Amino acid sequence: MDAPSPTGGPLRIAVVCEGDPSDPTEWSGTPFGIVGGLNALGVDVVPVTGAPSGRTAALFRDVIAVAGVRPEGIRSSGIGRALRVAREVAPLTATYGNLGTAWVWASLRRRGPVDGVVQIGSSYEVRHPRVVTFEDMTVRQAIDEGQYRWGVMSSLQIEKRIARQRRVYEHAVAVTVATPWAGRSVVSDYGIPCGKVAAVGFGRNHHVAPVEREWGSPRFLFVGVDWERKNGDAVVAAFREVRKLRPDATLDLVGGHPPVDECGVVGHGRLRLDDPTDGEVLAGLFASSTCLVMPSRFEAGGIVYLEAAAAGLPVIGTTKGGAPDLIGPGGFVVDPLDQGALVTAMVQMCEKDIARAFGARAAQRVAAFTWEMVAARLLDAMGFGFAEAQPVSW
Repeated sequence: MDAPSPTGGPLRIAVVCEGDPSDPTEWSGTPFGIVGGLNALGVDVVPVTGAPSGRTAALFRDVIAVAGVRPEGIRSSGIGRALRVAREVAPLTATYGNLGTAWVWASLRRRGPVDGVVQIGSSYEVRHPRVVTFEDMTVRQAIDEGQYRWGVMSSLQIEKRIARQRRVYEHAVAVTVATPWAGRSVVSDYGIPCGKVAAVGFGRNHHVAPVEREWGSPRFLFVGVDWERKNGDAVVAAFREVRKLRPDATLDLVGGHPPVDECGVVGHGRLRLDDPTDGEVLAGLFASSTCLVMPSRFEAGGIVYLEAAAAGLPVIGTTKGGAPDLIGPGGFVVDPLDQGALVTAMVQMCEKDIARAFGARAAQRVAAFTWEMVAARLLDAMGFGFAEAQPVSW
């Protein structure tokens, strides 16, 4: 059934992000998932790219970089390196976001009237009376966790960027986030009333139904493109200790891993979801493994935790970021720097009854995490009541 618009016909909702919302590779597939979820609800979706690309973006980035080179950077590392750093951080600045604001305004005018806007990210501002924002963390959290290149920006640049994010939140009719972890920052760091903030979760980009699996021999699975941030070396080192107790244990690595010459470890490299053959390999790994282990150094969310849970897999994740909210009762979370805790968690997941029980809890809870349900929660936050908008039991 089509979602009704106040003006008659289906709702017409714009989905805006810095890249192309129709691109499944953009921001880990989140904008693409939201677009798909809204489509499934009968919404007329208007995808809007919130920033220019190509030569226009490069030119604007270079102009901001030249204007923003820090004198102390020139003195310490020379003009060449100072300019390179300034170019890297330019897209994070409020000045660069001004271009996005103008770009979105012009794009929305060309696309015609919409009933509401889902704004993914807050580097730019959207001029519309019914805007709902969606993010997985705030700028303040990214800075505190040492993410991206925030640490090399000037205090004035950071101040302006946080002020931009606050204005975006204040203008929105609702501020939605992926996890309660992010929501707490919106309230405490930005002064937004808690009644205006909603944790709506993520959906899943890779669908593997739970299967009857053999739990006897532990088969660990690691999935992560960014080997260092996902803590791949720590996983391999912990697995080496686990093998001393369980010689039958195996570890499959998927993503940007280096060559690993270790007994029981099999590397599969990067598997593309848009490649049918790679998709079958990944589906097979989710179906045959007994535990996903990804104790990232930091994880704002981690959609792969939900994808593993949907396959009936228990998870060992990280305490850093919003991951504990997504994992819930479906596994263990460990401090990514505590190698002993990681080994202990993996050894516990070698016990078939423990792994099976966590896997069952994970599969039961993950039913609330689909892009269609996320879309319904976004529309509900926007003021369009939806029976499908059941809140997540965090």
